[in-house]
Amino acid sequence: MPEPSAERHRPWSTLLLSACALQLGVAVAGGTVLTVVQDAPFGAATALAMVAAAVPAALVVWVATGRRRADAGRPRTLREAALAGVVLATVAAILEAVSLAGVLAGVTTLGSAFGLGVLLLSVVVAGLAARTAAATAP
Repeated sequence: MPEPSAERHRPWSTLLLSACALQLGVAVAGGTVLTVVQDAPFGAATALAMVAAAVPAALVVWVATGRRRADAGRPRTLREAALAGVVLATVAAILEAVSLAGVLAGVTTLGSAFGLGVLLLSVVVAGLAARTAAATAP
């Protein structure tokens, strides 16, 4: 049975894992839909969706691995994943906020909705990652 202190991460890391998985789904679905709506070739749409999904997919795997190790009393991997999540989600939120200004200037309603969704998810992931990192601090 794991130590009681090993499960301090549990509510935050569960929410973080869920948010990262949702972010992965939005990246794949949204990237593909936006590219198809803009009449891009299928190969370009697939490549764009894969690039957009790479970071959320890596975070899902990293957080899931870290959760298992933290439950066994070794929270270092989860803490590293959470800290990386804070940095990556903050950078994504800043980039999305900057690019959203151009989207809102008149591209499409779908582009605006997707941009706002990505911005919101990035902010949520950054917050949850910070709480998870704090819960796994030595």
